[in-house]
Amino acid sequence: MISSSSLWRISWRLYDLAADRSEQNDLAAARPDVVKALADKWQTWAASSNVLPLGGWRAGPRKKGPNRFTLKSGDHLDGEKAPGVAGRGFTLTAKFEATDGDSEGVLVAHGGTAHGYSLSFQQGKLTFAVRRDGKITQVGVPEAVKGPQTAVATLGADGAISLSVGGSVATAKAEGVIAANPKDGLDVGNDLGAPVGPYAKAAPFKGKIDSVEIVISRN
Repeated sequence: MISSSSLWRISWRLYDLAADRSEQNDLAAARPDVVKALADKWQTWAASSNVLPLGGWRAGPRKKGPNRFTLKSGDHLDGEKAPGVAGRGFTLTAKFEATDGDSEGVLVAHGGTAHGYSLSFQQGKLTFAVRRDGKITQVGVPEAVKGPQTAVATLGADGAISLSVGGSVATAKAEGVIAANPKDGLDVGNDLGAPVGPYAKAAPFKGKIDSVEIVISRN
């Protein structure tokens, strides 16, 4: 029988327990295919059992890079160049002008169906959504949003979510921050990857986007 054990956030070890009960001969380097298969099984179990620590094994080291991103309409950042939000809170500020016909449309989207966040119009309501382990938590302001606006959406280190625009503030609570950096990239004005927000298919924003700023906390 073969089993695996791990050195925390460093590497996997692999032993043939039938021939090596005292675990003296590490086979990880010789059998990377088995290591990967067992590691994938562990990852699936750990995610389903909700035992992964915040910012720990799956998220790995925090992504190095800038803490502030200033973007404009039509911008796209690949996954490696997008904000490193794993294990950290952030603030998203969008300056835009909404028209009477903006009942649907994505202002900004980062991530996909597993991890990420989006700011979008859903049935005429501005909505901020956060995905964590595939579970979506969203908050929306009840009033119609039209004309020039500045919306501020935040995800706190404790999972607190808020959205403010035009004097209205709405709040919600997720289970925590985003656990892993989204593999899908970031789009301003649309969601060109797997849908991260509360929509089956993304619609582009038809109004004007002046700027989107994302500031990652240093916690």
